[in-house]
Amino acid sequence: MKQLRQILIVITVMNFLAGCAPKSERLEVECNDTEVPCIMIISGSDKVQAVRGTTSWDSFEADSEVPPQIVSYQEGKVKAKLNSEIEIQFSRKPNSFEVYQWNDEKREKVIPILESTFVADKSGIVIYEIKADWIEGYAYYAFEINVD
Repeated sequence: MKQLRQILIVITVMNFLAGCAPKSERLEVECNDTEVPCIMIISGSDKVQAVRGTTSWDSFEADSEVPPQIVSYQEGKVKAKLNSEIEIQFSRKPNSFEVYQWNDEKREKVIPILESTFVADKSGIVIYEIKADWIEGYAYYAFEINVD
């Protein structure tokens, strides 16, 4: 009986660790938010979680400052070479999303996306914004990349 209970505990823990979502929709890096999806930004071996800003979701509304201000909450740094590919990885695939490049004050341009990647085409510390839509609502995210 004790052995059966241990086996059941091991199976339960393994199922919990494996997760329920298909592998392609799970992040390799832990997502701390269980309701609104998280976004990871990947450049080579550098990974950072984008900072969530203004959000309109089934259960709540939240407003935030503009991307140049909220990127100060970004944990970690991402470096990229000029004209290298940057990958956007969602904890749950959105219905649609757009990426914008910011200057110090406003959106500078829309960034072309190809299969969740874009090209870092501007040198220096570059701030990006993502607007992603799901059936439950939408969220804006911001991140900065040091492009050299």
